[in-house]
Amino acid sequence: MVVIRPINLSDLPALESLSALTGFGLTTLPRDQKLLRKRIRDSLHGFEKLSDEDPPGGETYLFVLEDLETGKVVGTSGIVSKVGGFEPFYAYRIETSIHASQQLNVRKEIRTLHLVEEHDGPCEIGSLFLSPDYRKDGNGRLLSLARFLFMAESQGIF
Repeated sequence: MVVIRPINLSDLPALESLSALTGFGLTTLPRDQKLLRKRIRDSLHGFEKLSDEDPPGGETYLFVLEDLETGKVVGTSGIVSKVGGFEPFYAYRIETSIHASQQLNVRKEIRTLHLVEEHDGPCEIGSLFLSPDYRKDGNGRLLSLARFLFMAESQGIF
C-alpha cells in the first residue's frame, strides 16, 4: 500500500535518491543536497503557514509517495501557491483570430502567441517524479491528482 503525505526533513536522503534517477532537465528536483534541503524547508514553512489568514505568497508544498510495506519514498510532487505578483510573471496566451470574407469564400484561422504579464499569478504544479519501479497500478495518477485534492481542500490559498 502507498500513501501520499507532506515531505519532512528525514526524507532528504530518499529525495536525493529520486533526483539521481531523473536524468537531467527536471529543474525542480536537482541533484544538489543543499537545494533539496532548502526546498524541503520551504515546504515545511508552507505547511506551517496554512492556517494563517495571510494571502498566498509563493509558498511551496511538496508531497511524497511512500510505500508503507518498505517505508521507502518512491515519488514526489509539488505545488507553488502563487507565481507572479511579487515581480511580474511572464507567460504566453494563445489566441485565435478568424479572418473571413463571404464574397471571396475565404475563412482563415490564425493562432498567435501574446506575451502576458501576470501580477496576480496562478498556482503552479510541478516536481512530479515517480520511481520507475512504481510506474504502475495508477501510482503516477494518484501522485499527480493528490495535488488537486489538496488545492480543493485549501481553497483560499490557491
